[in-house]
Amino acid sequence: MKYFLYIFILLLLAGSIYLWDASWRYDQQVYCPEARSYQMFKKEIKNSSIKDFYQNHVNDSLFRFPRKKVAQIVIIRNKPVFGRLFQKPLNNKQQEGLLHFLNNQANFSWHPNKMSFSDAGRILIFYDQNRQIIGKLWLCASCGSIKLSPFAPATKYGKIKRDKIPLLLKMLE
Repeated sequence: MKYFLYIFILLLLAGSIYLWDASWRYDQQVYCPEARSYQMFKKEIKNSSIKDFYQNHVNDSLFRFPRKKVAQIVIIRNKPVFGRLFQKPLNNKQQEGLLHFLNNQANFSWHPNKMSFSDAGRILIFYDQNRQIIGKLWLCASCGSIKLSPFAPATKYGKIKRDKIPLLLKMLE
């Protein structure tokens, strides 16, 4: 009977750790844009389509990803629990290249993005000087899609042009 109690407690602990990790990996609610840009988005989207809104604000500095100055970008594998243990920080050159890539509309197409967060092979976490998370990017290299929080009009719907995927992957190595 004592062993069943130990097994039950172990399973409960493992399940709790798994749920805590999954909620952190797929959490995008905390990274909402500042109130001003969000209100603008809601107001304009009522009068036009998302595509029109994105085209109108693609070069607007208010909607550049990730909205704040980035101090560090860390890549983790999208694997339960162990993905976070083996995180890899990007160097300054990689960070600059990645931010330029994400804010350049020429790297993305208007194709629909059907990727779910669990399809992502990697998650990139963007930190500011205070080690606060200011953005997250979920990358599925095999399907050529990204999801990011907060949203950025330059990424369109998050579908990377096929010829740009190797460039992005090389940048992240």
